[in-house]
Amino acid sequence: MSFVIAPLFSAACRLTGGQGMVARDLESLDRNMRFTFPHLQEVIPLSHEPLWHRSTGWITGSVGFGIGQHTPIRIKTAGIHGLALYVPLGGMAEVRQDEQTFSPQAQRAWMLFNEQPALAETIATSGITIGLQRDRLQSTYDTMCATQGNPIATHSQALRLETLAGRQAELDLPLLLHCSSDVSRRWPTAVPLAEEMVYRFVARMLINDSTLTRTAVHKLNEKRNVELSCAFMFYAFDQAISLTDVEQASGVGARALKLAFARCLGQSPMSWLKEQRLQRARHLILRHPDMPVSHVALASGLSHFGR
Repeated sequence: MSFVIAPLFSAACRLTGGQGMVARDLESLDRNMRFTFPHLQEVIPLSHEPLWHRSTGWITGSVGFGIGQHTPIRIKTAGIHGLALYVPLGGMAEVRQDEQTFSPQAQRAWMLFNEQPALAETIATSGITIGLQRDRLQSTYDTMCATQGNPIATHSQALRLETLAGRQAELDLPLLLHCSSDVSRRWPTAVPLAEEMVYRFVARMLINDSTLTRTAVHKLNEKRNVELSCAFMFYAFDQAISLTDVEQASGVGARALKLAFARCLGQSPMSWLKEQRLQRARHLILRHPDMPVSHVALASGLSHFGR
């Protein structure tokens, strides 16, 4: 059995799930933008065509996600709340911050912006914004690199996609977004794990592979494969999942995957999945004590009632 991840986003920004919002005038656009940028100073339309802005978003723990598409606008902020990773999907954007100018599409990069004031001009851009806490990202980075004192995003920076981590990130992002969106809506007890996956995903792109030993790079890749497998199992949680399905999703063979799970989590992939399903069943029973046990089992992916 093979799984196909439904498109959560595309260059045309077809939006699904989460909290959706459509702005068709300057007042509603200002209100919409202020949710993402609390220190917003002004929003100015840059074209004579009718103003519109489509977006959807959700929160997973301390991580906020927004996917949007809009007509050309200029946005000026006196700062943002936490770090913001911007992933362009279509159109162009030019952002000026810290006396630097960023044009994501031209630089073939994703942008990680700090909390400083910024001025952005867009041309019918669609993109993804991921909001992060600086301290949490810093501690995740330090743990992954076994270092301390390397400040994260003291200046805004381009996260290059030509690196190994960048190429992996482009492939991993859709599944990661599906996982965090699904978990935030259906499975609150799993939010901490999905939240940690996002921070590790961003921190991995900040690591300079050339400064690490081969052993350290191997360990990071192992953890990435485990996290990607876990995200896939969350996504297809209520379906029949085999080890072959997990292999296909992670791009890693069975033996390497089992070794990675044993080193990172101390158990096999299918044991981890069974444990998560039992935790999900317990959560449903506690939250809905009147729900028939058979319904709880099916909702938790436990199709063999006797087990």
